[in-house]
Amino acid sequence: MATTSFPINRQLTTDLLGFDAYLENSMDGVSARDFITETVFDLVSLSSTLAKMCEELVLWSTYEFGVIEMADEYSSTSSIMPQKKNPDVAELARGKTSIATGELITIMTILKAIPYTYNRDLQEITPHLWNAVKVTQDTLSIVTKMMLSVEFKVDRCAELAGKNFATATDLADIMVREKQIPFRTAHKIVGRIVNEATASDMAEEDITSKFIDDIAVDLGFDELNLADDLIQRALNPAENVKIRAVPGGPAPEMVEIARDNIKVFLNDEFEKHGI
Repeated sequence: MATTSFPINRQLTTDLLGFDAYLENSMDGVSARDFITETVFDLVSLSSTLAKMCEELVLWSTYEFGVIEMADEYSSTSSIMPQKKNPDVAELARGKTSIATGELITIMTILKAIPYTYNRDLQEITPHLWNAVKVTQDTLSIVTKMMLSVEFKVDRCAELAGKNFATATDLADIMVREKQIPFRTAHKIVGRIVNEATASDMAEEDITSKFIDDIAVDLGFDELNLADDLIQRALNPAENVKIRAVPGGPAPEMVEIARDNIKVFLNDEFEKHGI
């Protein structure tokens, strides 16, 4: 608690022990477990990401979505329905990810209820660290292998992306860019377009310049006279992705840049830590 009365060189001991620096507050050095709580928090953050990935895999593998096929070694049949394929590993991994969160709460609860400085309660924290590390490591390993085995059904993905006017916002954006109208106005026009088209069982390819102008006039606005090919590009999901060519966007070239950047980052981190 009170350091020592001997004239030791703390910087020398720090260097000899391989630490970056020493804590100036001796009480903090004895009683704090920040290094554990921060480590487990990082594991919780990772676990939360893995849980979201597993949730989407479970959802996408359902008959209603049908955009992925889970590998047999990561699935099982239903105990009652022989035709059903359950994404068992994704479901189990999703559940396992909650363990790190529980361990973090346990650690924080232990720390909040003790006075400074050292208390025997602190030794109860370490097992929760080991468990959080082991479970998260195991979950990361199995989810990584499972992800590499997933087969994406590209045609089904494209089919769903092109339904329900998912790219209608781009149609409004084009109205703003091409005709310099307020987005509020474009939003109102496109909202009516989607409502009427849906009610009439119209598809995206049925939306024409005349259809848009009729709605705009009916709402009290001027005709927009947008070119039909411009309208179809706005409503095309593939084109919708391509035009989002900004850092962080989903355009193919941006995804490749992001992928290359993360590879460089990981290689630098591995080299820094001697991995």
